[in-house]
Amino acid sequence: MNGEPGQWIGEWSLIREGDNGMVWLGEIKDFNAFGAFMSDPEEVEKDKSMGLDFKVFTIQPME
Repeated sequence: MNGEPGQWIGEWSLIREGDNGMVWLGEIKDFNAFGAFMSDPEEVEKDKSMGLDFKVFTIQPME
C-alpha cells in the first residue's frame, strides 16, 4: 500500500463483488491510525465525491 496508509496496512486484497461492488480485505496494523484516516473530513469528502460507501467490519480470532 502506498502513501500514509502503507504505514499501518499490511497485506491486503480487493475482490470484485457483482457489477458495482468490491470487498477489500486487509491487515490493519494500527486501528487508531486507520480510524483517524477514515474519519478525516477531507478523506470523507473525497470518498463521497467518488460515490464510495464504506462499511467496516472487524474479525477477531476465536480462542
